[in-house]
Amino acid sequence: MSAVDLTDVQLPDPVSAAQRDVDRAAGNRQHQISDAQSYASDLQTKTQTTVQQQLSDAQVYAIQTLSQAQSDTQRFDQLAAAYALQPKVLRDRLYIQTISDILSHAHKIFVDARAGNVIYVPLDKLTDAAHEGAKPAAPDAAAAVPATAAAAAPDRESASGERQSDEDRSRARGGR
Repeated sequence: MSAVDLTDVQLPDPVSAAQRDVDRAAGNRQHQISDAQSYASDLQTKTQTTVQQQLSDAQVYAIQTLSQAQSDTQRFDQLAAAYALQPKVLRDRLYIQTISDILSHAHKIFVDARAGNVIYVPLDKLTDAAHEGAKPAAPDAAAAVPATAAAAAPDRESASGERQSDEDRSRARGGR
């Protein structure tokens, strides 16, 4: 016997159902493998893009930081040379410049009068109103500032008497 030829072979129903389940499972396995491979490929591409972006950002940051440090060094060298020539002038200029920078970003300013009074000036509201082209939001507050200073001045004099006035005069003479 060299060959067997079977024709019209029918499997029992439980075996054919099991065979269909095996075929379906093999198809699902291949589908999940291809989904996992495409997900891994997409994730790898996104990760590489993110890495390249972060690397580029880091390089830009390094260049900016280096150039900022170099410009700060040049500015310091210039200031050191100017300070060697005229220390008082440079010290005053730097003080005024620093105070200007601080006050330009301040929302509220408290002015300490030499009379010992603290006067609140709502400059942030006044500048906002000036930018909008409208009247200041609190014109009564601006008018109340001189009245507050004037009203507080007699209290200072009455509390400390003439001795305070003498100290003010001697300070004025010493400043000349």
